[in-house]
Amino acid sequence: DGQGVKTLICAPLRLKGEVVGVVNIAANDPGRAFREEDINTLTPIAQQIEKALELANEVRGTQIFTPATQLISLGEMVQDLKMVYSEEELGTIFLNSIREMFPQADSAMLLMKAEQEDCLRMVAGFGQVPNEMRLPVGFQLGNSCLLKDSHRAMLISDRANYFANGNCVFTHYQAKSMLVSPLVMEERVIGMMVVGSSFPNSFREHDLQLLQIISGQIALLYRTGASYWDLKIYAEELVDSVSVGVICVDLTGKITMVNNQAEKILGTTKDKLLGKAYRDFHRYVELEKLEQAKQGLLITGEPQNIQLVLQTQDRVRKVVSLGMNLLRNSKKTTLGITLVFEDITERLVLEEQLRRTERLVVAGHLAAGAAHEIKNPLTTIKGFCQIIKGSLPEGDARVSYLNTMLSEADQINTIINEMDRMAESDMGSVDWLDLPMLLDEVLQEERKEGNLTQVAVKTVYDRGIPPVLGNQFKLKQVFFHIIKNSLQSMLEGGIMIIKVSIDHAEDVSISFSDTGAGIPEGEQELIFNPFYTSKPERVGLGLAMSYKIIREHGGTMKIDSKLGEGTTVSLRLPVNFRFADLVNYSGFQPGSK
Repeated sequence: DGQGVKTLICAPLRLKGEVVGVVNIAANDPGRAFREEDINTLTPIAQQIEKALELANEVRGTQIFTPATQLISLGEMVQDLKMVYSEEELGTIFLNSIREMFPQADSAMLLMKAEQEDCLRMVAGFGQVPNEMRLPVGFQLGNSCLLKDSHRAMLISDRANYFANGNCVFTHYQAKSMLVSPLVMEERVIGMMVVGSSFPNSFREHDLQLLQIISGQIALLYRTGASYWDLKIYAEELVDSVSVGVICVDLTGKITMVNNQAEKILGTTKDKLLGKAYRDFHRYVELEKLEQAKQGLLITGEPQNIQLVLQTQDRVRKVVSLGMNLLRNSKKTTLGITLVFEDITERLVLEEQLRRTERLVVAGHLAAGAAHEIKNPLTTIKGFCQIIKGSLPEGDARVSYLNTMLSEADQINTIINEMDRMAESDMGSVDWLDLPMLLDEVLQEERKEGNLTQVAVKTVYDRGIPPVLGNQFKLKQVFFHIIKNSLQSMLEGGIMIIKVSIDHAEDVSISFSDTGAGIPEGEQELIFNPFYTSKPERVGLGLAMSYKIIREHGGTMKIDSKLGEGTTVSLRLPVNFRFADLVNYSGFQPGSK
């Protein structure tokens, strides 16, 4: 009829064997197309309306002359077969239906089966009803078991006569006449509807039949909801079990689902995201990148994969790999967008450590070859310089030139020795070392050299720092290079804080913080590269060598710096580092020197 109906299901209405009407449920949205199981749901709705039509035909002319018409409003609740109702919503539907269809009723209760308990509890009511009521599922009304066996609805015209022997489960419900109907789903009692009046003989048999029709509709709504919630819980548990973060966004831009891993990665909770606008996500990620990926997805329909940096509520920066795809139903209709993301921060750190180690290995091999090729002719040059110097008369001006040549040759020799150490793969002698004591020795040497006069040094050592297995000379060399770099960044004075702490009984953490000039952000990625230096007078092997030594000890080394604010160098050394680990890191063999 031009109204844009895309899909339709129908069921006939029969009265005394003749078709007297039809129930149509239509949908304009192709994404809500009906399936065969929807017809199975529509059929009992039509049967309930047929019963109402029969009832209307029998009682025409009485005060309830069109129960079928009134049931249409209840039928609208199930018109959309995708709707889901909670117990509270069912209670509201029940109360509205009773008020409309039973004007003589001045009280009503809806009781539903309690989870984990074999009893019914009241979930909704109006009028003079108890604040709380719980009944065993198999309670007796008179001489018959209402719910457990017969599932029989009952009309109690006069409470005084019916419960003359005092056997009344409704002790706190004082209605004089009542209608009682069970809610049955798959042969199981799931609840009970009670309608009452303060006057006896307020209800008739057709009222009971009408209540049974309503109870059938309520049970149908409950069955749909129960199936949905069971499926929803299963789906949520399934998504929560995966090791990646998952977030779903609907077409209006609202976040509709957040799994446990997404909570963990973002450092927040579901209730702070669910129902919020999609753009609220900008507090955690680079929104511009996210929007570009979204536009690409909507235009092409192809999945988008990006890498971006996010910041948790605790201001922890993480790198995530994010995939974005359209969320579609079985009819290929777009329902929203899914974001699947993984924290790859640790993986990137390990990859960068591997690349640095590989660069150090290459540099080491290069250094070994270069050192050998340079050292031999350098020795010859130094020897001839000394011979020539010894042959010149005292006071000859050429002696100063030769002294300069010998000094430069010594500098070259120093560089060659550093290159030799870079190529060295032998761990050397190892022992259990007291790191605070080792640091104090390095600081004492620096004080003797007069290098700490312009800088205030503060040490903070936790109690009970366990010893670590390592090479004393090499670790002191690392500490020396780090302290030397800090001092050179604070030529006008400053503060250096050295901390040693135990981390989860697995690692010893050592940090060196200064208030120096800081390192430009673009240089921080290069600072561990061999021969990289910002100072022309330096070779650029100190930090590269330090990094190599810490890796040989099974540890990690990283630098955090802000230009103009200072730098923190953080080391972590394992407490339980084994000789077998030393073999893996450096080729060290037990029994070597």
